[in-house]
Amino acid sequence: MPDRPARFWRWVIRPGSKTWSLRWLVPTERGHQTLAGPPRETGREFAMRFFFYGTLLPGSCNAVAAAVHRKLTRGIPAFARGHLHAVPDPAGWYPAFRADPAGEQVRGMLCTALPDFTPADLAALDFYENFRPDDHPGSEYLRREITVSTGEGRQLACAYLYRDTLPEGSLPVPGGDFRAFLAQTGLPEYRGCE
Repeated sequence: MPDRPARFWRWVIRPGSKTWSLRWLVPTERGHQTLAGPPRETGREFAMRFFFYGTLLPGSCNAVAAAVHRKLTRGIPAFARGHLHAVPDPAGWYPAFRADPAGEQVRGMLCTALPDFTPADLAALDFYENFRPDDHPGSEYLRREITVSTGEGRQLACAYLYRDTLPEGSLPVPGGDFRAFLAQTGLPEYRGCE
């Protein structure tokens, strides 16, 4: 068997089921773990959840969001605790979220991967967010599991958390709602991957 890279996907099958499913594994200091904690079952499939709070929200004006949301549930309103800033870029403004249990509410949507969501879709999200699973110091964002709250209670989900120092000109987002902030300020949303 050839050596596996530090990041790999493993196919698994649920006992008593004929349905194959993907579990994404990510490297940690103590080996590998599933991307969003223990698998959550929805019918016969394991569910992978995402918390989106900015340019990847459903209905965003970029091609990556449009493509990936075809393979995700519509989403439900959710919030996480932390600090949200708007970062300037020549291609528009994008959000930088840092999770902090003592922080304010950051509003977003909780979306679940549909059965046809693939490793290539996850790689597209990682690329868009400049997350390099094999090079965390070279990443702008890190994909991490966080706790989010919905009308149904608290759940675990993957979120892209900003890891860099905030650049000059970044602005705090009062109220933790990136879309509302852009609407109030008239600042353009990031469109760099079109």
